[in-house]
Amino acid sequence: ESINDSASDADGGWIYGGIPIDNNKAYRLSVWIKKVGTTSGSIYLGCNGGNTLNLDNTANTNPYFFSFGSNVLVSGRWYLLVGYIHANNDSSTTSYSAVYDGVTGEKVRTGTDFKNRGATNYQTHRTFNYYDTVTGSIQYFWGPRFEEINGSEPSIESLLGIPQGATNEVVSYFGGNVGIGT
Repeated sequence: ESINDSASDADGGWIYGGIPIDNNKAYRLSVWIKKVGTTSGSIYLGCNGGNTLNLDNTANTNPYFFSFGSNVLVSGRWYLLVGYIHANNDSSTTSYSAVYDGVTGEKVRTGTDFKNRGATNYQTHRTFNYYDTVTGSIQYFWGPRFEEINGSEPSIESLLGIPQGATNEVVSYFGGNVGIGT
C-alpha cells in the first residue's frame, strides 16, 4: 500500500528490474490496483527505458503502458492493469494493453504496447502512484506478474476470475457476482 502525503510527487510503487528475457519473445506485465479515500493522482505501469522500443522501432526512454489520472476509477474498487511487450522481431503495431474493472470484467481503458530492443536480455516491471495531493489517501497494489506469452500464461478472463464460457455472469476476482447482459 502507498499512503499519500500532501506533496505532488512520488507516492508509492516499485521498480523491479533485471528480469531475464529473450528479446525475441513477447511478455505480459500486470498488477491489481485499488484507490481508497480518493481518486486523486495518477497511476503508472511501465517497463525498462533502456531496453524498450515503441512498436514503430523508435526509442522510448520512459515507456509506460498507462499513465492516467485515477479520477476515471471508482474509489474502493480493484482494477487489473495489463501491459504487453512484443518480441523484437514482431512487426505488429497493434496495442493490446488495457485496464479492466475487477467487478464487471469490462475493459475501461486502453494503453500503449512496446517491444523489446534487439540487444536486450532483461526487462523491468514498474508501477507507481504519483501526484496524489490528498493526505491519507491510499493506493493498494496486489498480485504483480511478469510472464512470457507462450500459451501457458493465464488468460485475462482467468486473472479476472471469469469462468470459462461465461456469458451472463462475471465472478469477481475478489468475491461476489455481477450480472451482465441479464
